[in-house]
Amino acid sequence: MGRGRKPLYRENMPTKILAWKLEGKTNRECAALLGLKREQTLYEWAAKTKQVEKKNKDGEIYYEDVLVHPELKEALETKKEDQVAANRISLFKQAVGYFVEDRKTTIFKNKNGEQITRVEIFKKWVPPIPISTFKFGAHFDKLMPRNSGGSQGSKGQIAEFLESLQRREISDEDEPS
Repeated sequence: MGRGRKPLYRENMPTKILAWKLEGKTNRECAALLGLKREQTLYEWAAKTKQVEKKNKDGEIYYEDVLVHPELKEALETKKEDQVAANRISLFKQAVGYFVEDRKTTIFKNKNGEQITRVEIFKKWVPPIPISTFKFGAHFDKLMPRNSGGSQGSKGQIAEFLESLQRREISDEDEPS
């Protein structure tokens, strides 16, 4: 039996495409950078589906078409502006800190031998990363609208922003844990 040729698709392609999109590359340019002769190959991979067997609540089996590479489809649909906005939001969160939701699942059996699942949901604080605060401060004037008529200008806004972060960090340290 013939072996056929090795598939060209690689798992890191969506990540590469997102990075190139951030640089302003088009899908055609991304295809060329990946060594593909046709841009259409990317779209074919993104649209490729497979049938997955599933059961409904009555236990009946049915088949559903699911995308083989959903992350590739998402990467191809991403625009540069979307990537830039997502990066700015991420940098802001890292600069000021944020909460993440964490789950702890415990499975045990009760006295009757029935399996019980308990899910604890709690919020966890991720503190600011100092270098992110610096980076966000350095780009703050690009992110915020210009001050019209104010004597401080954007440099004053940056200083004000960084001082408010320092005040917040000090007040957070004063609170009991």
